[in-house]
Amino acid sequence: MQRDLLGELDHLTWASVVGNVAVAGIQAVLLGIGLVLVGIPGVVFLVVATFIRSV
Repeated sequence: MQRDLLGELDHLTWASVVGNVAVAGIQAVLLGIGLVLVGIPGVVFLVVATFIRSV
């Protein structure tokens, strides 16, 4: 019983971490596309900073 609960908790934790990283990546990519379209300099720095802060 306890082993099953810990196994489910492990799956839930892993899904949460992967989901957060995926959403941060999507946000950073979309921001990068928008910044390039607008013509703002320093896109790479801003995208990386956004990814780090989003996580």
